[in-house]
Parts: sequence; C-alpha cells; structure tokens
Amino acid sequence: MRFIPVLLYTNATFLLASPDPALLAALEPLLLASGARVEIVLTAEAALTSITGHPPALVLLDTNLPGMDPRMTIGQTIGESLDIHRLAPTVALRQARISELLTIVGLDPVHARRYPHEFSGGQRQRVGIARALAVSPKLIVCDEPVSALDASVQAQIINLLQDLQRERAVAYLFVAHDLAVIEHISRRVMVMYLGKVVECGDAKAVVQTPKHPYTTALFSAVPQINPATGARRIILPGEMPSPLDPPKGCPFHPRCSIAEPRCRIEPPALREISPAHFAACHLAR
Repeated sequence: MRFIPVLLYTNATFLLASPDPALLAALEPLLLASGARVEIVLTAEAALTSITGHPPALVLLDTNLPGMDPRMTIGQTIGESLDIHRLAPTVALRQARISELLTIVGLDPVHARRYPHEFSGGQRQRVGIARALAVSPKLIVCDEPVSALDASVQAQIINLLQDLQRERAVAYLFVAHDLAVIEHISRRVMVMYLGKVVECGDAKAVVQTPKHPYTTALFSAVPQINPATGARRIILPGEMPSPLDPPKGCPFHPRCSIAEPRCRIEPPALREISPAHFAACHLAR
C-alpha cells in the first residue's frame, strides 16, 4: 500500500508520519498559540488509521492539468484514493462513493466519465477537493488552491471550502500569497520569511495590528478601493536573500528600516507580544 505523509488533528494531538524538523519548528508555535495541547509523534500508516479511524492523506490542490493524470477519467482519479486505502470493497460501493463525492462538490456524477482536459480550472479544483474528501481526512492541506482562478471562481471555491468545513468539521492548512483570501478564510495566520516564522496569531489581530515589520510591509501592498484611506505602501529595499544562505541574526534585517545593531547578530525568538499573538522581532511591542 502506498504511504503518503500527512498531518492529522485528533484530540489535540498532532501526529506526523515523517520526520521534518523544519515543519515541526514552523507549526509548533502556531499550535501552542491556539491553546491546544501539542504532542508530536512519529508514526506509521497503520497507527494513524487505528487512532483516528481515517487513513492518512496529504492533498495539495492544483488546478493545473499536470496535477491529474490526463489518461485517467475523473472517476478513476477520485477512485484511486478509495482503492489505495481499501475504502470501497465492491465496484458498486466504489461507484456510489465517487458519485457522492462529485455531488458534494457541485459536479454532476456523469462527469466521472470525462477526462481532466474537458474541465475548466474551477471544475478541476472541485475535482481536487472531491479527491481530498475521498478518505475523510481531518486536515486538508490547500496549497495555493485559488491562485490560478479568476475572481468569481475564486469566490465559489472559497465558499465551497467554508461550507465543507462547517458540514464536515475538517481543518485546512491554507498556503497562499493572496492576503485578501487569507484574511477572509483564516482563523489564525502564520507569516514566514526565508523559511522562518516571523509572526503568527489570530487573523484579525495579525491583519489589523501587525507586530513584525515584514508583516506590515506585506499588508501595505494589498490594493485599496480608496487609496487615500489605505495604509501607506511600504517599499522594501534590496532583494530577498537566498534561503540557502540567509543573513546572520534576524533574516529580515538587511531590508528592515528599523533594524538595530543586535538584529545583525542575535536571531530574534518568536515571543508573545499580546495574548496569542507572537512575533520574532527584537523591537516588537
């Protein structure tokens, strides 16, 4: 059976199926800030399934055609997850489950016979969501799920994700660069720079009162309907350093307008600036 690394949430315990120190370092502050009891356990597929009752699955949503096998119908693509995890013991149950999943995401079950190139970007995204739901996951990793879609289709996909969350109690790890979308869909936000967490906290607090200068610069770049009432655009000097050779001390100090001498030497710790609001900046208050 093919094994797919995944993070699952169960009883405030986070189980990781493959060791990844960078991922642990990035996620732990956010999980702790949410008030959850965090326990990281390295485990195998059988252990995950026995604990959660659900087989593990990591799903990255992608509207691009390479994200799906062009030689497989949509029904075969969705059914592959059912086959791998042995969730449909008979052909009849398999077909019924595929039809159910397509209906859930707003597609007609007859679409199961079509191939990926016969669908629009928004429809392929719905297929990706159906494929994610096939194994009844506790967590879906959404990697840039709406970045390749136009505004109207983006709204449809985001509304679908929110409806599914309310109906099925599924959690999302939403990775995106569209700050307006992040503000709309997220409860908690984590901002990263050169692979390091620079700020995390409640979405409203991070958006309205950012504590890190990089976060402030990011949100100043969001287009405003009335520029006269919006925040002043902050233009960061220089180029982003290579993640393979980050600067010493604070990774943001070469582009920071308020950097002090110690920022060039001492890496800032991610500390709590206000309740459940963390920032990695020596000068954050």
